[in-house]
Amino acid sequence: MMKKLSLTLLVSLIALIGFSQRSTIGMNIKVYDPISKFKQNVDKSIPVGISFNYLRTKEESRYSFGGEIGVAMYSSNDYLIEYRGRAIKVNEEDCFWTMHGVVRYDLVRTDKFVSYAEARAGLTTFFSSTTPLEENTGFRGEFEFHGSAFNTGLGGGIMVRVGNNIWINGGANLHSGSRVDYRYMPESNEAISLQEGHYKSLTHYMGYRLGVSLQL
Repeated sequence: MMKKLSLTLLVSLIALIGFSQRSTIGMNIKVYDPISKFKQNVDKSIPVGISFNYLRTKEESRYSFGGEIGVAMYSSNDYLIEYRGRAIKVNEEDCFWTMHGVVRYDLVRTDKFVSYAEARAGLTTFFSSTTPLEENTGFRGEFEFHGSAFNTGLGGGIMVRVGNNIWINGGANLHSGSRVDYRYMPESNEAISLQEGHYKSLTHYMGYRLGVSLQL
């Protein structure tokens, strides 16, 4: 599931961008650290995923404008459910999409080093997919969207040039997210219902990224 989603994100980004001499595309490994009630509800899980971003800069400007799309998984558990009078084993992946518009300002810029501040705003959409781990049970799985949270973020990062138009990019953002429904299904030795494990809270988190950017 995560591999299919990642490929979809990459194809979508390529279809949306128009290349120019001052365009930058990047791929990042993302780690998300939930905050407050969100952290309590997902039982200290640390979501990990990938993202793709595109930024465009006007000539001689320190400002860049663009966007980032990504997907992350914060839980993958095997557990038992009651189905047609028997207990069957299933696997559930709890994930979210992120889509943000980004405004970036270069604080320091040289030929080999850039430090920047950025602001972002967008959506985080939570979903779950459940697949059976046993054959001939009649259970075909489940895919469910739970809700979307509006969130904003502030942060910054650095870029270091390592090759011809190739940069290593690292940074962090503090995100403030609205209340939304989501699911987190911990492992259990007893059969549980697919209706369990639903939560609703604010969805604040710290986002950390490390990736490679290509200037075109």
